Amino acid sequence: MIEDFFSKLLSFPNHWIVENIEHNPLNDEVYIYIKFNPSNYKKSHPKKYYGIHDYSDYRLWRHLNIMQYKTFIKAKLPRIKDENGKITTLEPSWGDLLDRHSFLFESRVIDTLLASKNQTKTAGLLQCSFDLVNRIIHKATRRGLERRNNNLSYVQKEKVEQVSVDMWEAFTNTVKEILPKSKIVHDRFHLIQYLNKVVDLVRRREVKIYEELKDSRYALLKKQFNLTL
Repeated sequence: MIEDFFSKLLSFPNHWIVENIEHNPLNDEVYIYIKFNPSNYKKSHPKKYYGIHDYSDYRLWRHLNIMQYKTFIKAKLPRIKDENGKITTLEPSWGDLLDRHSFLFESRVIDTLLASKNQTKTAGLLQCSFDLVNRIIHKATRRGLERRNNNLSYVQKEKVEQVSVDMWEAFTNTVKEILPKSKIVHDRFHLIQYLNKVVDLVRRREVKIYEELKDSRYALLKKQFNLTL
């Protein structure tokens, strides 16, 4: 059966079983229905399982595509009781409880981002929204920071030669305090941004005096090859 085939491919714990595969021809999407098997869960978690309270409504998680079709995992998560009668929603094996994408899809987004260096291109290649790609970036960054040892040793501080920051005073003060021997390098993006603001402020002031400055905003602020006729 095709359900057994997909169960082997997904390799979920045996308390999650592929129940059905559905294809929506209108938008070329595939839905893999996953069903909770309480007897299998009880065998592998005898001290955690004391019955099912109820099930959630169906939830969707974006998964890796099957061929050219966008693929989703669809499941009702059980709320189970423990020995003290406490009721908790069982975490899915394929993704976080609060996310709407699978771990494998998140990994594919990160790999694609590393290759494309662009969120919009990544969203287009993976047929997902820019917001989803952006959320995954922030989540992965937060996870990495939690694993990182934030306490720099004295030797590590001594090796830092330059720190690139924008011109916000809080940043520069922090660098001076923690890494006093390093040089502060202001990144080019913010330098150009501040310069453009000043140029535009001067233009607005002087356009009242010099007639030839009218309609000159984009000629001053944009690169020549970006200008239309």
